[in-house]
Parts: sequence; structure tokens; C-alpha cells
Amino acid sequence: MKVFLITWGLFCVLVIVGLFIAYATDNFPGVPAPQKVELETEDDCSPCEENLKQLKEAMERWEREHKAKAVAASDTQ
Repeated sequence: MKVFLITWGLFCVLVIVGLFIAYATDNFPGVPAPQKVELETEDDCSPCEENLKQLKEAMERWEREHKAKAVAASDTQ
């Protein structure tokens, strides 16, 4: 029984070490390597900046409306 437990323990350690090495080297068998993503240039971000401005404006508008509703609710009480 001791031999079986020692063998099983060594097997588990080898599997864990193998998985760690595969993870560290991105070399899983049967799994394609991840593709490198190119960074966007500044020209590509102009729509992102417009979306960010619109989002900020919408958040400010919501905050103003929320505060106005809170003031109106406190005035009626």
C-alpha cells in the first residue's frame, strides 16, 4: 500500500509540474498559441474618445436629474 501511495504521489507531482511548465511556456498540446494583438494607434482612438465624452455627459446628466429628483422628494416631505 505504501508503494502505491508513493507512486501515486509522484505521479500527481509530475502532472502538476508538467501543467505548470506548459502554462508557463504557453505550450499546451492541442491548444493553439494565443495570437499577439497589435496596439491601436492614436488615430484609431478618436471614436473611443467621442464615446467617452458622450458617456461622461450622460453620467453628468443622470447625476443632475437624480439630484433634482432627490431635492424634489425631500421638498414634498
